[in-house]
Amino acid sequence: MANSQWTILLVEDDEDDYMLVKEMLTDARGKKSLLEWASSYETGKQAILNNQYDAILMDYQLGSETGLDLTREVTSLG
Repeated sequence: MANSQWTILLVEDDEDDYMLVKEMLTDARGKKSLLEWASSYETGKQAILNNQYDAILMDYQLGSETGLDLTREVTSLG
C-alpha cells in the first residue's frame, strides 16, 4: 500500500515531551507514523526546509524563539 504511514516532524526542545508524543503515536490506532525529532529551533528549521512531512508538531517555546516564529520564518522562505 503506497503511503502506508504518516511522516511527522516534532520540533520540541524537551526530550521528555518528545518521548510522550512518541509513546502516544505508538499507541494510536489507524495509520502508522514515523516520528522524526528536531530538538531545537534551528534543527527544526533545517528539517522543515530539507524534507517533506505529512504533519509538523511544534512546541510553542523553543529557547528564545517560539513555534510561531519558526512557522513565520519557514513560510517566508517558501
